[in-house]
Amino acid sequence: MSEFVWQLPQLEETPQELIDLVKKYLPTSEGIYGAKLLQQRGITATTAASFLDLDEYQPTGPNAFGQEIKLAVRRLKKAIYAQSEKVTIWGDFDADGVTATSLLWEGLAEFYGENLDYYIPNRLTESHGLNKQGIEKLAAKGTKLIITCDTGSNNIEEIAYAQELGLDIIITDHHTLPEDRPEVVAILNPRYFAETHPFYHLSGVAVAYKLLEGLYLDIKQTPPPETLLDLVAIGLIADLVELKGDCRYLAQKGLRQLQKQNEWKTATRLGVYYLLKKCQDNGDRPTDIGYGIGPRINAVSRIYGDSSFVVELLTAKDQKKCQKLAQKAELANSRRKELEIDITKKVKNKLTEVDLSTTRVIVLADSRWQVGVLGLVANTIAIQSDRPTILLNINGEIARGSARSTSNIDLYELVKSQVHLLESFGGHPYATGLSIRVENLPLFTAAINQVARSKINQFNSFPTLNLDLVVTVKDLGKNLFRELKLLEPYGIGNPTPQLLIKNCTFIEIKNSNSKTTFLLKDNSTDRAFAGVWWGHYPDELPLDSTCDVVVELDYNTCTGKYEVRLIDWHLGDQNYHYQSRQESGLLDWRNQPQQPQNQPNISTITQSPSHWQEISQPYHLARQKGQQLALAYHQPMETQAMSIWYQLIGIAKYLQRTGQSIAYKQLQEKIQTSDRTLQLGLKTLSQLGYTLTINQDQALSVTDFQQPLIKDDTLINSFLNILTEELFQQQYFNQVPLNVIQNIIN
Repeated sequence: MSEFVWQLPQLEETPQELIDLVKKYLPTSEGIYGAKLLQQRGITATTAASFLDLDEYQPTGPNAFGQEIKLAVRRLKKAIYAQSEKVTIWGDFDADGVTATSLLWEGLAEFYGENLDYYIPNRLTESHGLNKQGIEKLAAKGTKLIITCDTGSNNIEEIAYAQELGLDIIITDHHTLPEDRPEVVAILNPRYFAETHPFYHLSGVAVAYKLLEGLYLDIKQTPPPETLLDLVAIGLIADLVELKGDCRYLAQKGLRQLQKQNEWKTATRLGVYYLLKKCQDNGDRPTDIGYGIGPRINAVSRIYGDSSFVVELLTAKDQKKCQKLAQKAELANSRRKELEIDITKKVKNKLTEVDLSTTRVIVLADSRWQVGVLGLVANTIAIQSDRPTILLNINGEIARGSARSTSNIDLYELVKSQVHLLESFGGHPYATGLSIRVENLPLFTAAINQVARSKINQFNSFPTLNLDLVVTVKDLGKNLFRELKLLEPYGIGNPTPQLLIKNCTFIEIKNSNSKTTFLLKDNSTDRAFAGVWWGHYPDELPLDSTCDVVVELDYNTCTGKYEVRLIDWHLGDQNYHYQSRQESGLLDWRNQPQQPQNQPNISTITQSPSHWQEISQPYHLARQKGQQLALAYHQPMETQAMSIWYQLIGIAKYLQRTGQSIAYKQLQEKIQTSDRTLQLGLKTLSQLGYTLTINQDQALSVTDFQQPLIKDDTLINSFLNILTEELFQQQYFNQVPLNVIQNIIN
């Protein structure tokens, strides 16, 4: 029986251009369902071709990383020509980090031979990132250059320590950036780009691939071999990054390569072949990386701590060795499932002692909880409670564990607000890892809840399930499957389609190993359609009762037939409430000369946004209050970045000459920029010789000006580039269709 609130898509007329485009790729289909999905996910007729067909997409070259990729390639070539210089790949133990390590290990082998090595920290004893003990070991073994994978951006102390020992570092990472650039040879991190850049969502393995691509194009004048792209797809999809831009392109190319690993005669990566077989044996779809290969790779470090052998599993050519290592990974995954179920029960028992009516962030700790699975359990609790959840293992005086977020709450910033109480922490808005002294736990729990209360008013009682299409049993089958498959790969920003079938019945319900099989019938056809419910028993389904069900459509490679996977259900006679996604949604008041005033159920945005977060945060806050959000801003003036820069300089000169001041908010409104961009503009003025002060009343004054000895135009150019991007975004957010905004922020 369902514990979710089902959200239905908005009913809108589907553009004929999208239907025609789907029919172009699938002439035997009507194209309606594929077109509806494209429409709901904000894909327009002009962008759909490059979304559906990777051959229509123009990928971005590695030189987009600018000077950083040049510095990295130069240092890699220096190590090649030195011949005796030892290079070590410093990886990470999750699927993204392990595939990145494997990719560089395989892709750099022909350049460095025996001088190439890799090091992956132990999850249970070392945690993520660089550490001094590991750096010491590498230095003692003669390493001169470290290339990080999926880590390193914030390891400022460890980087300095490596320099003391004479080691150079190239960082490839995609996690949160430090305030200042680390003192490394080069840093490739897509977080330096604007959110609209094709590289912004690259995961660790994709950044590592771009480094390798830069080296290959420089030395060989060709890209790296396509045999590496299956590793890229595994890491990208397993890391749950948004599959758009070059992320989607690389995932599509990688899935093509991954398909070859399904068959012995075409397999080029034996370890992946045997992992896929393990997936099939346990009902996990072979190319559904998020539920198949990804968890198996992640399980290794969660259970064993050391995941170094996974690199061997992914790159070795020996059949018996790959079989043995795949079995070892499978055993880890089975044990991970057992632990996850066991600890989830224990956490829920402990949660009964917590007053959720006054709790905004759940913080629980216990010495019996295995740290390796706490992130998975925290994710389950966060979804079910609709609250950020932090679970910790107590070991002596230190508690260490993982946190997961929900409801678009920036967990990274919440945890960062209490950094003075922590031993260490790192991560991103939806997942972080942290360690803290046990004596600080009560204060940490109280303080983080106090911060959360100021930002989060209330939580939903039930989690939501977003439905994509309403279909009948008659619709199920090959044509619908092909239309849905056209939008693959699915992932963050493009989730697997959830299909609603109303007024149907379960018949021939049977038990089969760890799953329940059934047939599904409704009035649309005389035939019944096969289905499976994994991890459940036959007595959990009602026989011959009218139900509404949510399913995913799948193809069973073992039987050679199409089937549905049951996701959720409820009895059809219970008058169940379907919540429209339009409820508590967006209102389009853009460019209206007059707007309704004082409506308590409506929040408004009056300043033109330049960043998705400037819409998504007010939107989700409004939903938590049961309100709608009105976009009530106006078309911004088409101003050039240089004009705004001259205006800012003019204001600074006027304030310095007259001794007057200007309110910070007034200045921001005058030049129409975001707070982040204005701060950068003021920093640029300061570096160009202006002495700026902001008093307690947030009033800005300019007290002095000293001409700098050396004029650095790069400071101004950096500000102008960011300002140009912001102006473009402001125009974009005024013109983009409302349904596109609604779909993206959902």
